[in-house]
Amino acid sequence: MSAAVLSIAVLSVALLLAACGGGGTTVTTTDRPPITAALDAARKAFCRDLVAVGGGAEIRPEAIARLLPKLRHDAALYQRASDPTDAVKVRTFAAALARVRAAALGNGDAAAANAAVQRASTHLPGCTA
Repeated sequence: MSAAVLSIAVLSVALLLAACGGGGTTVTTTDRPPITAALDAARKAFCRDLVAVGGGAEIRPEAIARLLPKLRHDAALYQRASDPTDAVKVRTFAAALARVRAAALGNGDAAAANAAVQRASTHLPGCTA
């Protein structure tokens, strides 16, 4: 995978980390269930996992491989917290990152994989402090 495509993937995660960094406001909508302890735990786990992988400022196949099981676990936490919508969003992001990893290993279209990560990252659940 080219350095440009990997750097775009890094940028995607960096933008997500900014959303997880705190200082943001919490927006409540009427179409979402109230925040339960389980949902709060799911959000914290998801945001913690994004920060953990982004802290290295380097996205490479090994780092993505370590992140994927965490994202799948986070999706399961959202599902158990009765938030199937965000569970799907996290699973979609994990699948897109898996495509980036495969492309980095020479097994896929890097541009298409990066585009999938970009699309998926715009729909991820928000992180609050």
